[in-house]
Amino acid sequence: MKNGTAFFHCEASLKIGTGHVMRCLTLAEKLLENNWHCSFVTSKTSIDLIQRLQNFSYLDPEEFYRAPKKSDLMVFDNYQIEVNYEKHFRNFTKKILVIDDLANRNHYCDILVDQNLGTKIEDYKNLVRKDCKILTGTDYCILRKEFSQLRYEALEKRLKTREIKNILVNFGGSDLQNQTLKALEEIENSKFLGKINAVLGFDAKHLQTIENFSKTSKNNIIIHQQANMAELIYEADLAFAAGGTSTWERCCLGLPTFLVKIADNQDKIFKELGQKESFAEFYYKVSNNYQLYSGKIKEYADGSGTNRVTNIIYETLIL
Repeated sequence: MKNGTAFFHCEASLKIGTGHVMRCLTLAEKLLENNWHCSFVTSKTSIDLIQRLQNFSYLDPEEFYRAPKKSDLMVFDNYQIEVNYEKHFRNFTKKILVIDDLANRNHYCDILVDQNLGTKIEDYKNLVRKDCKILTGTDYCILRKEFSQLRYEALEKRLKTREIKNILVNFGGSDLQNQTLKALEEIENSKFLGKINAVLGFDAKHLQTIENFSKTSKNNIIIHQQANMAELIYEADLAFAAGGTSTWERCCLGLPTFLVKIADNQDKIFKELGQKESFAEFYYKVSNNYQLYSGKIKEYADGSGTNRVTNIIYETLIL
């Protein structure tokens, strides 16, 4: 379907992170390829945090609630939104899509997407209407096209990797707990010696601390704030990172990762993909059996999830 109109309701902040907005941006950019007109219903805080939002028109959530605009699709990706809020927009849009991770509240939607590993359709059966199309699991990971484009080349690179020379450290767009420093300290205490790309995100509260640490490190630490994540994941041999939505980006490119849970909504991911050993033990195991770890991780996300979701949007609107 071409030339549709969509509104995306999502928020980003230092407290809630940037994952909700980032996957909505990915979906919006995919719809743009079919000449859709996409707008965001979000706060000025989100706009200030994420520069890519400035490529779209945006509306204040309270104003939009009072005076909704007609659309073909409304997308809700916000833990604070539930069935009554969604139902308010029923007469103003042809279809409603909800992106969720929690399966803890009712929704009023035509399509529901939960890309978490281990989530089942049954988890939402009693939370949505009977005619709702429920899409669960990592087949529906909403990833930017640069990850699918790099996947084959990245997996070929992993097959040839014999030594871990480059580690990626990434704890999201805010990292209020300064997990980055903790990760760098653990890497410093391991046997690793090489290059570290540390991604500090949109609002680096602990930039000075990280810079001070890097000056005395035995490793070559490069700090990024506006990062090309696809390239950094491709270049890395190992990651030390949070178990959020970026997990699927690393899976798509076959990058073994030492996961840290930094929020309750990451429980499922950490349960399925996390590890019990220390980083030093994990580093040793991966170093000695790299292809095994990379081979496992690549199976969780093939990079085609965004296409699957948009194809179902088109099919649902035509039916």
